[in-house]
Amino acid sequence: MVNKITWRRAGGVTEPGRYMFTFGWLTVTEKDLAIWQQFPDASFTLVELPAQVRESSEQVLSAARKAGNLYLDSYEKAVDRTTELQLKLAGLSQQEWLKSLIEAQVDVTRELAGSYTTTARSLLK
Repeated sequence: MVNKITWRRAGGVTEPGRYMFTFGWLTVTEKDLAIWQQFPDASFTLVELPAQVRESSEQVLSAARKAGNLYLDSYEKAVDRTTELQLKLAGLSQQEWLKSLIEAQVDVTRELAGSYTTTARSLLK
């Protein structure tokens, strides 16, 4: 078990945040970074959260993941509905260049939305 952590062991992080390590999650604050910048060899003592706090945190994270996935489901449906409407409108046009332009825009929209949701879902795991 790791009891102390140095800036080097933390990977020389430069931004405050929550980082996953082999021993668990490490939360780095602005104050931590300021100390490490002034004293690069300083080490911090790691504190394990009580079980009740860990369980509460996991419940909050689980609810946040569920809400995030629900949002992404709604976003995907909205993009699908919007792009289907755009394609229907393109089909009504008698201008081939306009049809082609709208179809290309729909393809780009779907590709970007797909990349966004795939990335977001991978972060919610």
